[in-house]
Amino acid sequence: MPDYGTTNGLAQGDTVACAASGPATAGGTLYTVAGHVLETLSGATWVNPVTNTATSLTYTHGTAAGRLTWLWEPVAYRLVAAPEGGSETITFSCQPDMASHYTAGTQVTLTANAATQPPASTFVRWHGDVPAGQETANPLTVTMDRPRTITPEFRRDWVYTPGKPATINNGDWWLTVSGTATLTISGVATNGASGLLDLTPPISNSGVITAIGGFSGNTALKELRLPDTVTTLAGQAFRYCSALTNVVPFLPESVTSVGYYTFESTGVAGDLYLANTASCAYSEGAFSRCPGIRRVYFGPANTAFGSRMFEAVATQKEIFWNCDFPTSIGWGPLAGVNAGLVRFYAPLGNASWEEFMATGAGFSAMTAAETNAYLAAYPGDPLPVGMWKPRESARQYLLTWNPLAGQNTLTIDGVPQQIGAAEPARSTRLPPRRLSSSLRARRSAS
Repeated sequence: MPDYGTTNGLAQGDTVACAASGPATAGGTLYTVAGHVLETLSGATWVNPVTNTATSLTYTHGTAAGRLTWLWEPVAYRLVAAPEGGSETITFSCQPDMASHYTAGTQVTLTANAATQPPASTFVRWHGDVPAGQETANPLTVTMDRPRTITPEFRRDWVYTPGKPATINNGDWWLTVSGTATLTISGVATNGASGLLDLTPPISNSGVITAIGGFSGNTALKELRLPDTVTTLAGQAFRYCSALTNVVPFLPESVTSVGYYTFESTGVAGDLYLANTASCAYSEGAFSRCPGIRRVYFGPANTAFGSRMFEAVATQKEIFWNCDFPTSIGWGPLAGVNAGLVRFYAPLGNASWEEFMATGAGFSAMTAAETNAYLAAYPGDPLPVGMWKPRESARQYLLTWNPLAGQNTLTIDGVPQQIGAAEPARSTRLPPRRLSSSLRARRSAS
């Protein structure tokens, strides 16, 4: 019987020299041999186990089959910790031993060192096998009781460079801009390798970002972090950015203008909060063909519903209003989703909503069972500040939108309601529509 495997054809009294050597690694853990167990087969059961700390033995075959099991115990664990790129570094309080593994129980302190030369950076948090509650600790101390992979996240500041055109860069992305005190992003000179575009850090030698455009068709952009200074998202700003799955926040309260087809055919998913503190205009097709958007929350300042605003976004949707009945609803805001029901929540006791509903079917307060079902469907979902969600005193309506013969018909609880106007002529500014493959939502909702 060799170190591992099966040896057949042994006669009674035959001997085999056996030994196990170490250390050995598996899954980031370093093991050494702690001994062995020798057993004998009786029928279909292994019996008479004999445990020994020896790492070698001479096996003598008897009248029955024997089984030799080597005992391994973990003695050290691998720690993988490094920045993803750039000039940031990590320093360690002690060096690894035993083939780049840390002895079990060793406490290792990691210090994330931000870049000081432009573009400078700021440490944000650790990701990976980090002790709970210590994600933002720097230095970070971990106990090597298992293999760990830890990566620091740095927020890289932006550097403004004047020119024709002027640019800002964070060492990863290079963006073309106009203006100085207030900047408008108009295009991308160089894509970032990670796909994360964080526009929240400060910009040296310049002001703040107030308008964004120029990313249409950019397939490198995966995640977007928007500053609370941005007021305008230009028409087609992120149109056809098929890899874009996350926008944080979605959207900032500072935004007052969302252009035509701004997010069309992106992969953004989950909940859309339109809780602007000032009135915001949403143009045609702003969020069309984004199948991952499931719930939409309108704040008090939202009273306009753009044409094709949510065209073909999903087969089912929930829309929450915390404002008066819309003063303007464009043609076919939910065209393409009329095959399914849209669950619609409106504030209780709001005069404009009750006036609109007066000619429709009777309505009643949300029942306790309906409230409990909602809470069960979204456990732990907190109430957004300034937003409204159904509770015991809330009303709910079931709506379907049916664009018919150049007009927009809203059906509430089976009763048609005429809203909107005939479809206007398509804007000549829009390029020809092209087919876009369906995008699978990155997450259903969190």
